[in-house]
Amino acid sequence: MSPRYRVTLTEQERNELEILTEQGKTNARKFIHARALLLCDAGVSGPAWKVADTAEALGIT
Repeated sequence: MSPRYRVTLTEQERNELEILTEQGKTNARKFIHARALLLCDAGVSGPAWKVADTAEALGIT
């Protein structure tokens, strides 16, 4: 079964999310969402994790 959605980030979007996750002052919800997008990124620079693997790694559903 193919994934329902494919996340493909531009280089600028990826850089913004990486900066957001590297700052020490980001709230937990925003941090988790940013990490999930970075891990699911199927673009050139992304690792293209499966949604289930990302959810397990981050401890979310």
